[in-house]
Amino acid sequence: MQIEHQRPEPGLSFAVRAPLKLTLSSGKTLDVESWTLEGLRFADGMDIQPRQGVLTIPFQGVGVSFPITLAPGPDGQMLFQGLTGRERASLSYDFSRLL
Repeated sequence: MQIEHQRPEPGLSFAVRAPLKLTLSSGKTLDVESWTLEGLRFADGMDIQPRQGVLTIPFQGVGVSFPITLAPGPDGQMLFQGLTGRERASLSYDFSRLL
């Protein structure tokens, strides 16, 4: 038997509305409005376009965090740059299964 792991493909993802937090180097924390495996979007009217930060996926009082790099994308979206397979898998993981 051969078992193969395939990473989630960013082009096949839908926008998710689930809590994510982005902490900037200044210490300011931004709420992420919606996101995909391709990138994230902030609330309408937010004019900030951060290039780096620490992304946190909150879950029952604790969080899974990792540093990210962003680049401007279409329609105000900020695209993830250089996510590792584990980081991409963490974003695609269904934490509700742990409930």
